[in-house]
Amino acid sequence: MHYMGWIVAGFVCLGVSGSIEWIGDRGANPSERMPYYLAALGLLMGAAFCFVKGGKEVWYAIMVQAGDAPPKEKVKAGARPARRTADSDHQTATDQHSTFDADEALARYMARRDQAADEEGTIEVSAEPVPQEDPQSANAQKAAPLAQPFSREPRPAVRPTFGRKVS
Repeated sequence: MHYMGWIVAGFVCLGVSGSIEWIGDRGANPSERMPYYLAALGLLMGAAFCFVKGGKEVWYAIMVQAGDAPPKEKVKAGARPARRTADSDHQTATDQHSTFDADEALARYMARRDQAADEEGTIEVSAEPVPQEDPQSANAQKAAPLAQPFSREPRPAVRPTFGRKVS
């Protein structure tokens, strides 16, 4: 019967929303009415939420009674706490980090990378920069496709009216 609370709350919000809207209708000009209408709209959206939530609860209750859905307690699995590691494990992990040598690790990585490159037959990468082309010739090659003229076809005439073309 948990769903009844949501449905009752929806009707309460709906009634209060109507009352606030009625108060807004009695305002003399629109600037006096607007805050009342916005408050009524907010309560109306709250009523819609309550009705949807209550409807979902009713549907779920019907499905549980029919035996088609498991009860909520079985659906929601509880969180399991994390295992605590022993202090000795933590101590050995910190000892390993204190003996870490970055230069040695980089040397191992470079050796393995070169070995893998030799096995795959990839191209050797040099650390020297690639020579640049002459910027003037590169710009001339890039500009060549843009220098070609393109055809200018006339645009189709725009119809002056909406709808179907009547002839």
